[in-house]
Amino acid sequence: MPFRPPIWSLTGHLVDCESGKPLRIFDLLGEGRHALLLFAGMQPNGFQLLSQVAALIEESYGKYVSVHSIQGESPEVIPGANVLLDRDGSVHLRYHAHSACLYLVRPDGYIGFRGSPPDRQALGEWLKRIFQKPAQPVF
Repeated sequence: MPFRPPIWSLTGHLVDCESGKPLRIFDLLGEGRHALLLFAGMQPNGFQLLSQVAALIEESYGKYVSVHSIQGESPEVIPGANVLLDRDGSVHLRYHAHSACLYLVRPDGYIGFRGSPPDRQALGEWLKRIFQKPAQPVF
């Protein structure tokens, strides 16, 4: 059975790098948008892959999905992503993010997609299915 963080785990000890304010993952959900969580991992080595995923989202799904990079003490900038610090590593541990991975959290707080390691193609295919336009009825 795949790992699924319980709803209470949407809390955590994160700090918004830009504002310096503490927040929870639950705070990232809102306005009916999905939240893409890009975890750098405990030993960051996947920044190039995470940057590619962030670029895909920004280019094709930016109005539906907000992108957040969750990193340790020494953050690297991922273009298009809001950088969040996980100073004590508790959020990484709670999400089993020992190495680079991603979670797409639906607006209702459930995990819609998990990629470990991050898989840009699989995420893109999943998003196409979710956000495809319904067929127009022919009269």
